[in-house]
Amino acid sequence: MHPEWRLEVAELLVARRYSEALTLVRQAIEQGNMSARVMLAKMGENAGLVRDEVDRLIDEVETTMAPADVETHLELSSAYDRRLGNLPYLEKDERCFDHLLKAVEQGAGPIHVLALARKYVMGTLSVRPNFEEAIRWYKHAVQQGSVEAVDELQRLYQHIQRQRRHEPNA
Repeated sequence: MHPEWRLEVAELLVARRYSEALTLVRQAIEQGNMSARVMLAKMGENAGLVRDEVDRLIDEVETTMAPADVETHLELSSAYDRRLGNLPYLEKDERCFDHLLKAVEQGAGPIHVLALARKYVMGTLSVRPNFEEAIRWYKHAVQQGSVEAVDELQRLYQHIQRQRRHEPNA
């Protein structure tokens, strides 16, 4: 598989060229790529899968993946964000966040670091907002060259300052 196969699959899916995307995903699966199995599950009906098969694929990958597989963590995060898998709704949100965090901790790029920072700012169903963690990850994204992170970090600092000005003195 060529290094840009994931991008090619994404472009094919956007173009609704599902059979071509499916061919690439199946080739990656044959080569042992675990994240491709999650990509297949996310294709769902467009890959000829029913929901039980999709959920079973997600569950299998979750239990057999290598802990340091960044791409699989990212794909699972995305799958749980779509609420795929045989888990209660809230647990899917937890897994979505946990897999993103693991991917970022293991070196996922600035786009993913920025996504994690945003989740810490806003919170999720299962994660309370945490500005300290958001700042930490925004700074990390800035170090990786994210211009968006610079702007969002400045706005977060301004928000925190406004909050402090409006807090009653104890």
